Amino acid sequence: MTPPFHFSSVRRKLYSLSCLVIASNDVHALGDTPNIDYLSLAREFEIEEITQLLIETAAAIRLADDRMRRETGYNTNSLRINIGHIEVEGDVSTIPISLREACNKILHAETHIPIYIHSDDNSQRHLSNLWSVCGMRGEIKWTATIDLVAYCFIAAELVLPIERISE
Repeated sequence: MTPPFHFSSVRRKLYSLSCLVIASNDVHALGDTPNIDYLSLAREFEIEEITQLLIETAAAIRLADDRMRRETGYNTNSLRINIGHIEVEGDVSTIPISLREACNKILHAETHIPIYIHSDDNSQRHLSNLWSVCGMRGEIKWTATIDLVAYCFIAAELVLPIERISE
């Protein structure tokens, strides 16, 4: 029998991740305000926190997906919801990726690269909702670009029924 796993904590992490991404523009717009250096805090923790949450949630989502397949026969790849795309070295096309494939890429990535939006005068920047992860499969390099907001909300919807099954 599979030991209990508290998927509500995964949903909370997905919520935190989406909030970090969505709030980035506002936090960076605050800049250096008197008495509180928001920008310094964002620079210090934003990328590391997002990377950590991505890895933790990707592992849990794969666990949830595997459990859903085993216990209900439901295949999340049948959703046909693309949350990003992958580019493979030597191939000019981009391939849409599912939540499961995005989780695989996050977990096997050698590098995480935030994608920024710059102000018109290039004086400020904040995170976009896109995030790239890079790695290799054999000798072939790949780069996956993931819409983090879509990742969070689609993953939260996947985890919810599993949470109910586990109760």
